[in-house]
Amino acid sequence: MKTHTTIGAGLLAGIDYPPLKRAATIALYHHERWDGTGYEGLKGNAIPLEARIVSVADVFDVLIHDRPYKRAWSVEDAVTEIKRQAGSQFDPQIVDAFVASCPINMVEKVGVELESLLAAILEGPKTLDLQTANGASPGPH
Repeated sequence: MKTHTTIGAGLLAGIDYPPLKRAATIALYHHERWDGTGYEGLKGNAIPLEARIVSVADVFDVLIHDRPYKRAWSVEDAVTEIKRQAGSQFDPQIVDAFVASCPINMVEKVGVELESLLAAILEGPKTLDLQTANGASPGPH
């Protein structure tokens, strides 16, 4: 598991294209921890900014999705855990920005169960009705 960072960075190394140079940096350092106990041992602001951002996004994604070894967490529980790890695993400023842009009840505020909406999108435009995708009976428009 720990080798995926160096393998990913190695695959992107030597490509003279700025977005892929950043991708190589992200691949190598996205498992660094703010407190210095990550894979490469970088600490605090020594961790590239783009890797600190992706680290939070990566953990959030892992927490809110089912994995073979764990059930998905609720968005609220995932955000709470990320906030708890601010200052140890994550850059506190990145966590603050993430929390500010990620309302805990974002799925409820949208009012659409995301898997149903995705299924409606995949079925095609004729079924893409947000009320139907949300399970509500269609009413007058």
